Amino acid sequence: MHQTKKGKQWYFGMKAHIGVDSQTKLIHSVAATAATVHNSQMLPELLHGQETRVWGDAAYSGQPEVIQHHAPAAQCFIQAKAHRHRALSETERAWNRTKSKVRATVEHVFLVMKRIFGWSVTVA
Repeated sequence: MHQTKKGKQWYFGMKAHIGVDSQTKLIHSVAATAATVHNSQMLPELLHGQETRVWGDAAYSGQPEVIQHHAPAAQCFIQAKAHRHRALSETERAWNRTKSKVRATVEHVFLVMKRIFGWSVTVA
């Protein structure tokens, strides 16, 4: 466990990085790290090599070589990321919305994990 600052708020804890099959929602790989470890650093541990498609948020952008090395048959469906002086085009935004629909099924696994361990916030 480690402390980290996001904005003006300090956090202390860990991150769970998980690899999930997007069709069955079964977890196939897990890595626990300190909160200071960036998501993209854990990508090799999350790939088992038999993937046909790799979905991920913009934190994994710039990682096509890692995906190609660890999962040669996989297509990369990582979210496009805007930059300071270049906004996303309408086509890129549409692609991101399409990718988000698949990623939402995988994010459901995090909801289940949070509920099991009592980490979810209930809204009244």
